[in-house]
Amino acid sequence: HLSGMDTATWVRSPPTAAAAPTPVLAKPIYDPKPLIASLELVRRDRGDPLCTTKGTGRHNHPGCSALELTVENAERVFVFVHDTKDGVSRLSPGRCIGDLVKTRSMHSTRRYAFPTKRFSEPGWPTVYAIAVSEQRLAQQFESHLQRLPDACGSSPGIRSGNAIEPWLNDLDLLIASGGTHTSWAGRRIR
Repeated sequence: HLSGMDTATWVRSPPTAAAAPTPVLAKPIYDPKPLIASLELVRRDRGDPLCTTKGTGRHNHPGCSALELTVENAERVFVFVHDTKDGVSRLSPGRCIGDLVKTRSMHSTRRYAFPTKRFSEPGWPTVYAIAVSEQRLAQQFESHLQRLPDACGSSPGIRSGNAIEPWLNDLDLLIASGGTHTSWAGRRIR
């Protein structure tokens, strides 16, 4: 970049007659930070294995609901749900677990059975996903989420107040201590 010359002017200027410099190859950049690229609730066909998972809350319509996440650079992914009437409960680890589809070496799509009969109007839930790229940290998150009731089970979630505040404070500390090894996303489901 030349002082006083903008990028467009630089690109327009003709090349000089001097010998072409040896090209410099950029070093590949590896970003170990996990990324949650998408998080959405989708309808699956009745024949989908997720639709036969115990506790998915099947209705009289064809198919069932599944939460699909696309992640990159993640060793593990943890998912929990916060609903105004049901409280906070986990989708993973637990009985809501579905399947993992590897799309490329560091990219994957994860699907979880979503118990729609637990989460419906007027308590539209917010789903949170945490991606972790380091094994030791993943074990700490798993231990922490095990303290929540299973969303595909029969126990209600932990409701607001004294019971949930310590759990949320510990979650904040875990995410902060993870630094570049953790990433999270949240999405309100309607």
